[in-house]
Amino acid sequence: MNVPVITIDGPSGSGKSELCKQLSKKLNWNFLQSGLLYRILALHVLKNQHCIKKNINILLKSLNFFEIINKNISNKENSNSNILNVINKEEIGNFASKLASFSYVRKYLLIKQKMFRQFPGLVADGRDMGTIVFPDACMKFFLQASLKVRTKRRLLDLQNTTKINFDQLLIIMKERDYRDINRSISPLFPSKDSIIIDSTYMNMSQVLDICIKHITTLKNVTIFNI
Repeated sequence: MNVPVITIDGPSGSGKSELCKQLSKKLNWNFLQSGLLYRILALHVLKNQHCIKKNINILLKSLNFFEIINKNISNKENSNSNILNVINKEEIGNFASKLASFSYVRKYLLIKQKMFRQFPGLVADGRDMGTIVFPDACMKFFLQASLKVRTKRRLLDLQNTTKINFDQLLIIMKERDYRDINRSISPLFPSKDSIIIDSTYMNMSQVLDICIKHITTLKNVTIFNI
């Protein structure tokens, strides 16, 4: 029997990462924020100035993404040495978005992402979780929200790490949306069997409630702490 997977896809700032963590707690499942893999790669490419395809391939194979993520999740959130805090910076995210358009990067990280599928289950967020990485997921959600609302949310996330203003971030987010939607490899779009949720006028608690109602219809899935 396959390990069950619930996927959450959507553009930047839609709330998918927080929803992923909240749902994984409710289900006592593992969680995967696929964007972390691209951000970890982006950080190391920028740090080591690996701008040639051959060098990036070597770097890809040398990084233990699973170990890096688990090690830093166990650290204190305010630790300066925590990579997860460093990669949250907008310049890292923007470069990660560009790396994500390279087919050889996506092909390699596809294998790594599938490795997170472990008992008792997995909640995975990203941009192609339900369409490419886990097409057999038992339930798929697609979060969306207006560009301005998503920019405001992202700005709140970045308030302690960057001096970027709303207008600057709005342009970056718009460009990232365009890249995500129009790239030839694994573009961002909801699968036919996705449950689409517009979170423009919702808080996380409301979005979580909607998802839980859908998940309760699944057989053999237990939800804790409702």
